[in-house]
Amino acid sequence: MKTINFVSRRQKNLNKQQLIDVKYFYISAAVLAVVVTVTAITLGLQWYVFSQLRSVESESESLQAQILSGENKENTFIVLVHKLGAMSRVMDERQKRQAAVDYFSSIFGSSVLVEEMRYEEDQNKQLLVFKLVSKDVFILETVLEKLQSVELKKIYAQVKVGGLNRSERGSYSLDVVVPLSQG
Repeated sequence: MKTINFVSRRQKNLNKQQLIDVKYFYISAAVLAVVVTVTAITLGLQWYVFSQLRSVESESESLQAQILSGENKENTFIVLVHKLGAMSRVMDERQKRQAAVDYFSSIFGSSVLVEEMRYEEDQNKQLLVFKLVSKDVFILETVLEKLQSVELKKIYAQVKVGGLNRSERGSYSLDVVVPLSQG
């Protein structure tokens, strides 16, 4: 009698299936290892990027605080610069006026009295106005000739003279307008 072994076939099929399962197990293990490795690398990179981001944010906050602390100094400096500029303009205008007063005092001479002197601003023009008084009309005539001289016109081109009057006391007055922007 012949025996038929059905188990050997089954054993072969089981061995074959076991080899396929082992093969799938190794493939799955390799895929799992790759996934775990990629995940670990991704998490490591994420941690590194976030730590760099925190570092940059803290540095940015410290720089902002430093800038804000310097803001008061900057505002103080800007105010100081504006004050110095205004003072410089005032001093320049004062020097122009003083130079004009000194120059015209030398032209008028000691026999002419400067009865009134005022500073005016008219349409962005700075004007210095003198009211001269003398008892002698010929002295005022000499002053008038000096005011119309070429040397004076080189320095103060637009000097205006007018308002020659005689008072009840017999003294003569003359108005002289000097634009300071020319001086």
